[in-house]
Amino acid sequence: MKKHLVILLLIICSGYCYAQPAFNGKQLIDVTTITNWNFAARPEGWYRIATVSGGGRGNATFELRDEADHTTLRFEVGLNYNTQAGSSLTVANHSYYSAATFPKIRLISADTYANEYLEVYVDPHNNDNQPFYAYLIHAFADGDWTLINWTAGAVPAGYTATEFDTNQLFTVGNVPNKNILPISRNGYVGIGTTTPHEPYL
Repeated sequence: MKKHLVILLLIICSGYCYAQPAFNGKQLIDVTTITNWNFAARPEGWYRIATVSGGGRGNATFELRDEADHTTLRFEVGLNYNTQAGSSLTVANHSYYSAATFPKIRLISADTYANEYLEVYVDPHNNDNQPFYAYLIHAFADGDWTLINWTAGAVPAGYTATEFDTNQLFTVGNVPNKNILPISRNGYVGIGTTTPHEPYL
């Protein structure tokens, strides 16, 4: 009897979990894909992957993946109505096989109600004609981040770009101070600095 009840609960739960693409009317996850990243058409450089229209409340999680270098970069970024002092970035995970395909990101901001942009620096290495993916997760606010399909990056007139080093095990930062709590791949920890130089003891 207990075994049958457990099986029934698992069936109900699995049906619920996989049948709910949205929460409270908001999409849980979105993705853009470049099926074949072509070196000639898409050389190394900055690429725009998301925007918040008219300023807005942008706070969501992103996960970037490539195929050949097996890179996964997962981070959360918040920028509300272009308020730089209240911005937030957390890199939660960054793994790769041979080298980091996504070593940097940048936030591009301007006046209160201007569009906000998120761009990633792509070093494609051996990813010629390989797929790239950008996942947007839990963008629940009205007017939150929306994906752009890997268009060429640029800093428009009147905007400021703030770069963050994402080739770390973990990092926390904001627009005024960039990476203010990084943990590098050699175990060094930095507090209030973008260049960690002290080993964790």
